[in-house]
Amino acid sequence: MNPPLPPGRRQATACVAALMLWLGVWLGIVAPPVAVPPWVPVLILWLPLLPALPLLWRGRRGACIWTSMIGVFYAGFAIVELTANPVERVWATIALALSLLTVLMMVHCARRWPVGVDR
Repeated sequence: MNPPLPPGRRQATACVAALMLWLGVWLGIVAPPVAVPPWVPVLILWLPLLPALPLLWRGRRGACIWTSMIGVFYAGFAIVELTANPVERVWATIALALSLLTVLMMVHCARRWPVGVDR
């Protein structure tokens, strides 16, 4: 019999998916870059988070740990956009909030989920 899935896995997956969705809408539709196609920055920002979605859904603790570290870089990106680009301040503020929420959720799950349980 498989052990039960850890609590909070849906919320952890939802945090990462919300951050990805927000970045995709913001940088792909609302404020696309001029020099490259809009899908290029979205793909670059999604690449570190894409493997985390199925792993978080399965309740892998390691995914929480490295996603929390990656989330700090997304928060830094949002802070830079917040200060450097006044036109996109609202979008950057929400991206900052989502990235910090993702980091906090990942740290919470990493502390709460069991160690060394394979699924």
